[in-house]
Amino acid sequence: ARGIVSAAQDDAPRLLNQIVARIPEDGAALPGTIPDPSATLRRLLDEEDGAALLRRTLETETRTSMMAGFNQGGRAELVKHSDVMPIMILDEIQDRRTRGNPRGLYPDAGMHWQMDGFMAATTDPIWNSITPPNGYNCRATTRGLSASKARREGYLQSNGSVDRDALRRKFARQWAIIERGDYPDDGFTLT
Repeated sequence: ARGIVSAAQDDAPRLLNQIVARIPEDGAALPGTIPDPSATLRRLLDEEDGAALLRRTLETETRTSMMAGFNQGGRAELVKHSDVMPIMILDEIQDRRTRGNPRGLYPDAGMHWQMDGFMAATTDPIWNSITPPNGYNCRATTRGLSASKARREGYLQSNGSVDRDALRRKFARQWAIIERGDYPDDGFTLT
């Protein structure tokens, strides 16, 4: 997981865009001069909205980084024990704040709600793209499905390997969401 310092550095373009948007105001005070960016930054951070923006940004980055560390660690353990847990399940929290909840606060903000329960083989390359978090403040997690339960559900072949075709058919709607580019959130990547 990234630390707070690197999270702040990663968010610098977003903060700088807000700062740059205000630079013409500073330049207008002294026509023909170039405003001092550090003075503009200090002024913005002294203002209530600038400090609030920085605080919210750091909180969001920290929360997202913590979830990334938690989920990547869990995924590594599941992959290590894929003989016991051959299938991974995506668990999206189902509440009013979950993006895509048709009756929630953010019905058009993403397809997180629709991805709840998605399953694929623990070693499927799709997990390289969709291991949570899948957007800022994403609260999703993953968990494993045991081999015995996978066998009862019809997801294991007679030789013990995962029936990837059966999983693809069962979760065709979620695969379509992924393939359309509607999940994870547009432009979201962890570094």
